[in-house]
Amino acid sequence: MRKSDGQDKRVFFRADDRFFRIDSNWFYTTREGEQGPFASQKEAKRHLDQFVALEAMKVNQFEKVEKIRREKVDADPTVWNRQIDLG
Repeated sequence: MRKSDGQDKRVFFRADDRFFRIDSNWFYTTREGEQGPFASQKEAKRHLDQFVALEAMKVNQFEKVEKIRREKVDADPTVWNRQIDLG
């Protein structure tokens, strides 16, 4: 057995495990913590989908910025605005 075996304590969320209800309010869990309350599980699911899409956009924008930095583009804001598609 390797020293590192069993030390990986990452928690992987499954869709079924994310949602829970307290009284009549619905919540979901992410790495960032609990999100809610929502009036229904359907509303919580819709919000989770938006949350995941926003996080994916943030990662995509970060990768674009890092690529520009690696290419040593001049930090002039007009150049950055042309290089990064913010839409």
